[in-house]
Amino acid sequence: MLIVADIFDNEKELLSRLQEQFVARAYELRDIYTRTLYSDELEHFAITLYRAIFSDNEDIIALGIKYKNFCIKNIEFRAVVSGLFLSLIFLYSKDGKNLKALCQRLECISRSLQAQNFVSIPTNSSNGNLFEHFSDLFKRLYTTNKDIQMLNLYDGVVIKNTAKIVSVDESVTLNVPKQQILAMKNEGNAYIIKDEQILKHIKADIIDFDIYNSTVTLGNFSRIEHLNASEREHQRVHPDRFTKVLLRSLNDEIEGSIYDISIGGIGVLSDKMLGVNVGDEVSASLQLCLDANRCENVVFSLKVINIIVQNGFKRYCLQNSKNDAPQWLKTYINKRVMDVMSELESLV
Repeated sequence: MLIVADIFDNEKELLSRLQEQFVARAYELRDIYTRTLYSDELEHFAITLYRAIFSDNEDIIALGIKYKNFCIKNIEFRAVVSGLFLSLIFLYSKDGKNLKALCQRLECISRSLQAQNFVSIPTNSSNGNLFEHFSDLFKRLYTTNKDIQMLNLYDGVVIKNTAKIVSVDESVTLNVPKQQILAMKNEGNAYIIKDEQILKHIKADIIDFDIYNSTVTLGNFSRIEHLNASEREHQRVHPDRFTKVLLRSLNDEIEGSIYDISIGGIGVLSDKMLGVNVGDEVSASLQLCLDANRCENVVFSLKVINIIVQNGFKRYCLQNSKNDAPQWLKTYINKRVMDVMSELESLV
């Protein structure tokens, strides 16, 4: 049977470096949640816990007894351990090669300690990763005065702002710019971007909102693997009018309309099938208008990166084959972003 040490055997230098950060993080969390522990006993506990994660040689029962004694001094110490686990996942994920094994190991230790009634750390066993319950997460962020980043789309434009936690119970109330609240309402959900404290993006329902006081209350949280809008290299916009486009492959051509457009490429909607596969080269001819009197005919060389079939239509996701983009396109996108932002401002 493969023991824990064998899994991480090729990462000794990394693990040595992470141990120092792990102990340092223990001090930070101790100062946030509880000051009832002396530095020497905290450091000994953190080192023992760290070694237990990456080795089978530590006594989990003895570790649990130490944990229990610390919690008797201050029940909030459990938040220190939970925070340490989360921090370790984040730190290890930067350079480590066995993240899944680490997450499974953390969950194994958590369950072992739970069985002894020493510790209760919420887990999400559906994907093998360890996570806090949402109420614990937001309480921790609130206690540490940590801001969170919200992201939504409004007419294709990314709306991203910092939010401050106002209160936490089963739901969470945030203070956030009015434009973000309108973008949330327009999209139907709120999205929180992952960071060093929030290990996965979070999707939430809008329970209530108050535009006048710039607050929104969120609930029904769920973690999501990908938030595509946060990963976009270029700003996308939707045209402000129907924009016809002619797509040509080597042996075929069809008409469609622009779904969205960016410096990096375009999305084309059509009810017709173009005889192409992912990776094929195509050209797109269209006319972009800054206003009624300023229009420009544009021809793109593009690569097919995806074809999505939905509701009888095909959406062709096309990537710009060139690294540069004509100034006219940059001007068009910048104007559309300004128009959308102006619309949001007018609604506030």
